[in-house]
Amino acid sequence: MTLAELIEKRRAYRRAYREANRDRVKDQRRAYREANRDRINEKKRAQYEANKDRVKEKQRAYYEANRDRVKEKKRAYYEANRDRVKERQRIYYEANKDGIKEQQRVYYEANRDRVKERQRVYREANRDRINEQKRAFYEANKERRRAYYEANRDRINEKKRAQYEANKDRVKEKQRAYYEANRDRINEKKRAQYEANKDRVKEQKRAYYEANKERRRAYYEANKDRINEKERAYYEANKDRVKEQKRILNLLKTTNPELHPQLKKEANG
Repeated sequence: MTLAELIEKRRAYRRAYREANRDRVKDQRRAYREANRDRINEKKRAQYEANKDRVKEKQRAYYEANRDRVKEKKRAYYEANRDRVKERQRIYYEANKDGIKEQQRVYYEANRDRVKERQRVYREANRDRINEQKRAFYEANKERRRAYYEANRDRINEKKRAQYEANKDRVKEKQRAYYEANRDRINEKKRAQYEANKDRVKEQKRAYYEANKERRRAYYEANKDRINEKERAYYEANKDRVKEQKRILNLLKTTNPELHPQLKKEANG
């Protein structure tokens, strides 16, 4: 008997033994893994570090060749073990939070355009599902978010203000560019939302104003000079546009009073 035949005979014997004793073999392997977990993980880590590039290339090639099958297998496993997977992911994230965030940041910086394009394509293909998920999550966590905000109002507002001040020009430019690219869609969406919820919006505004009247007054008194200076600077920088807006509003008073915002507000109480 040649060496190749001997090896094949041993393999056939092992396969037959595994098939005949499947549960016992699984239990033995599981017990061994549990007893030697640290040693096995350390060995795997060392092997991976020594062959990182080759392993990654092999994994990538296999994934490209079997993309649909791999995705389906992962999805089925996740559906069958959702709670266990989430708990495992949570534990891993808590133990490696800083490293994960740094990896994500480095990857995003190196692949910013590709990531944004992939996110855009995914959003377009799954817009309705994403909106439904957001709505369901918001409804399920509405009270918790409100309670958290009330308990941490000052800290949250201060953090937002600091972030805005540090990135003011970039934020404004991004908002302006997005609005210019989507002006008609944004205005139409706002108008439709307002028309559908007109009474509720008015009531919310009125209730909010009544509940925060004193706070707004106190804030104004404490920051009067800064607010006035800001308004003055805005007027100086946009004098012609402000004058044109006032001219249009005054013209509306006489020609189309039903379109004048202040007159509309007074007419609607």
